[in-house]
Amino acid sequence: MKYNHNMKPFSALILMAAALVACTRSEVPVQEQTPEEAQTVSHMVLKGGITLWDATKGDPVDWVDGQAIYIGLTNGTDMKKVVARYYASNNEWRISYDGSLADYSSGDCKCYYFVDKNYESSIVYLDQYSVIYADENAKFSIVGSELQISANLTPFTGRIKFVYPQYSNRSRYYPRLYGFSHYTQFDLSTFEFTSSDATIDGNQINSSTDTYYYVWYSNPDRTVTVWDGNYNDYYFIRAFKDGALDPGHSNWLYWPTYDYHNEWKTIQQRLDFDYFNFQYIIPGTFNMGGEDAQPIHQVTLTKPFYITRHEIRQTNWTDITGDAYDPDVWYNDSNYPVFGKSWDQVNSFVQLLNAWYQDRGYRFRLPTEAEWEYCAKSGIYKYDYKYCTTTEINNLVWDGVTAMPDEIWAWYSSSLGLNNISGNVSEWVSDWYADYPDAAVTDPKGPATGEKHIKRGGARNTDQKFLTVTYRDAEESDNSMAGFRLVLEVNQ
Repeated sequence: MKYNHNMKPFSALILMAAALVACTRSEVPVQEQTPEEAQTVSHMVLKGGITLWDATKGDPVDWVDGQAIYIGLTNGTDMKKVVARYYASNNEWRISYDGSLADYSSGDCKCYYFVDKNYESSIVYLDQYSVIYADENAKFSIVGSELQISANLTPFTGRIKFVYPQYSNRSRYYPRLYGFSHYTQFDLSTFEFTSSDATIDGNQINSSTDTYYYVWYSNPDRTVTVWDGNYNDYYFIRAFKDGALDPGHSNWLYWPTYDYHNEWKTIQQRLDFDYFNFQYIIPGTFNMGGEDAQPIHQVTLTKPFYITRHEIRQTNWTDITGDAYDPDVWYNDSNYPVFGKSWDQVNSFVQLLNAWYQDRGYRFRLPTEAEWEYCAKSGIYKYDYKYCTTTEINNLVWDGVTAMPDEIWAWYSSSLGLNNISGNVSEWVSDWYADYPDAAVTDPKGPATGEKHIKRGGARNTDQKFLTVTYRDAEESDNSMAGFRLVLEVNQ
């Protein structure tokens, strides 16, 4: 779209129209009205303008033929949805709507304009590149057959531009962004937006020009993470403290790269030491629960963490506790997981482990149930699978019979690089068992006390329903029933 910033004063060039006929577009037809009904309103005059991103205030846009403004008129109780579409040949706005405007004479309205976006089957499809202008406190009045709108459309999101350092090799740079939300669609039937905080793929950026994202921070602490697909051993993390992405605010910054990351902090994607193999997990929001675990509720995890890529090994257990191998139960092999341990035994192991590594600054714990399910549901990738990253039970270490587990690296790795979250051995989490809340929660840890602790993921010889990403099982803390994996907390 071309904007004309050299037009005559706005008072002389108000965008108005005098339509001769009602709009006959098929998408939202105008209903024929009898003379006894209120007047048929067929065109619009826009009293106001757009405050553009480049600080030009009040100048009208050089509207493109067919471009639309979506207007919601309120009469105190109901909302009437109106589409005003521009016709360049007559320099006029024609409007279409369902039903009658008999109960509408003047009042409040909402106006939305999406640059180069029009609706399909009542939906306007949007993405992180969509430029949105809006006035949710506009006014309207109907005079004769004319709808008069007084609105100042302003930027509806923030925007940010990433630029490459001059000496970076763009052809070898494949960034992905986490920590931003953006609108995905606008529903004309409800006048409501749908948004997403899914990964933004930096490969879509034009390597020869700078591209804006029209987004906002999805994390309360404004933390943004960049993963470089070329140098994939590291994440780059930065917490933004200014208001750059408040509606109407704009900013730019350099992409972090392996050899240039300025104020970005580097975090290892994987952390390996002493037979422990950890995967870095980016926090986010997801829907916890499912058909077998109600109610489904929104959970937000605000802090990143490391989690072991597999269940804790037998050698980890013997090294820390001093316990000897039981050849009747274990394979005496570092590639097989510990199992048949009670929650109390596992908790004692964690305490010993923290004492063992306290001089190195590490702090370990069991994952919360929310952290476990977030990982099982693929974290920021949000894949919808019955089992962890698969819909086929044959992809899991499970046969419903065999009591002995398989190797920790067996069969498959999830989208987060984790093995055997579903199947092999059941896994203790830190929470006491309790019913799920029916409202959104942040960083839940479960109740302070209880009668049973929770196990997740199912084992090789359990009923297959236990292996789903949502099923909850629980046992008394002194029952020897499961294995586990560990969380290593991240110091930010």
